[in-house]
Amino acid sequence: TWLASAELQQPAFRAASNTLGFSVFAHRRIVPAIVIDRGVGAEVALTRRLDYRSPASLGYRFEVTTVEAGDLYFCVNFGVCDLATISTLRQRQRLSPLELSFFTDRSDDPLAPTTGYTARLDIEHASGATLSDFRYNRITGAATHYIPFGVRHRRVLAGRVRAGWVRPLDTTAPALGLDEQREALLHPRKRFYSGGSRTVRGYGENQLGPRILTIAPEALRGLRDENGEAAYACPPAQEITTCDPNAEEIDVDDFQPRPLGGRSVLEANLEYRFPMSRQVNGAVFVDGAIVRGRGIGLVADGHAAVTPGFGVRYRSPVGPIRADLGIRPTLVETLPVVTEVVDEEGERRVIRVQMPRRYDPVGDAGRGIVGQVLGRLTLHLSIGEPF
Repeated sequence: TWLASAELQQPAFRAASNTLGFSVFAHRRIVPAIVIDRGVGAEVALTRRLDYRSPASLGYRFEVTTVEAGDLYFCVNFGVCDLATISTLRQRQRLSPLELSFFTDRSDDPLAPTTGYTARLDIEHASGATLSDFRYNRITGAATHYIPFGVRHRRVLAGRVRAGWVRPLDTTAPALGLDEQREALLHPRKRFYSGGSRTVRGYGENQLGPRILTIAPEALRGLRDENGEAAYACPPAQEITTCDPNAEEIDVDDFQPRPLGGRSVLEANLEYRFPMSRQVNGAVFVDGAIVRGRGIGLVADGHAAVTPGFGVRYRSPVGPIRADLGIRPTLVETLPVVTEVVDEEGERRVIRVQMPRRYDPVGDAGRGIVGQVLGRLTLHLSIGEPF
C-alpha cells in the first residue's frame, strides 16, 4: 500500500478565510480480503474556515482507477460472471465525484483526546455530469465525544457514532460498457465495511457485514476420510451445485470468508479509559454495528453484532501504543457458498452452491474448551486511540 501526492495551496483566496488547493496523486491500496485498488488523478478544492478548527470544503476529484480482484469478487459484488465482461471491469474506469465536507474539532489532543468533541459530514455525488463512470450518491457522518473524570483527565469516557448511506445510479452499468438491464453497480471503495481496530474490535478487518464463503471445487467434493483414504462428500458424477457444503468430509479451513460490503452502515462505540500506572492506561469497551445491503442476489439483508473487550495503552512520544482484545460472543453464521470450476470447453465459471454452509470456524475445527475460548478473541495492535 502506498500513496504519493503533491499539493499547491493559495491561502486567502479572495477572502482571508478561504484556501484554494490543487493536488495530483497516485496510490495503490490493499483492502484486506477484498481488492487491490489503484488510482491516479487530480483534485481541486475550495476550503473556508467557518470557525476555529471548523473548515468546510467543496471539491472535485478526477481519478482513473483500476480494481484488481479475482473472478469470484466480480461475480458476487458486480453480478458479472462471464470472463469477457470481467475483463472489461478490470480496465481503467473513471471515479470522479463532486464532494462537500464539513469538519469540526473541539478536542484537546489529536492523538489521545480527553475532553471535547469532533464531528464530520461528507456528501458525494458522481454522475455523467462529473465525468464519472461509477455513478452514485453517498453521505457519511461521524461524531465523537469525550467526558473527563478526575483532576488530570486520565479517566475518560469516550463515545463515537458513525452512519453512512450510498446508492448507485442506474446509468452506471451502461457507462461501464455493460448491459443496461444489469443492476446498478458500486465501486468497492464506496461500499461500507465494518470490523477492525477502529470500528468493531471483536472482528477482523472488514469482516463484519454481508459475507460469502469461497472454496476450491476439489475441496467441496471432500476427497478424504478419517483414515486418509479417498472418500467423496460429493461424487464426481453429481452436479457440483448440489453438493452439500456441510458434509463432515469437508474441512472448515478450506472455506475462505469474503466480505461483500454494504450500502448502509451504523456503528457505535463506548469506551472507558483509566490509568494503570504512570505510562500505561487501561480500557474497557463495547462496540456495535450493523451493515446492510445485499450482494448481487446472494445476501438478502445485513449483519449486526455487539462485541465487548478490553485493552491497554502505553503512552509513548508518538502517541498511545494500543493493544485491544475484542470478544465475539457468537461465531456461527449461515453463509452462501461459491466456487469456481472449469467447464468442458476449458472456460472458468463461477457458480453458487445451492445449499448454504453453517459456518463455525472454531467449533468445526474440533478445538478444545481453551481453543474455543481463544477463538472468540481478536487481537488488534495499533498506534493512537481508536477514536
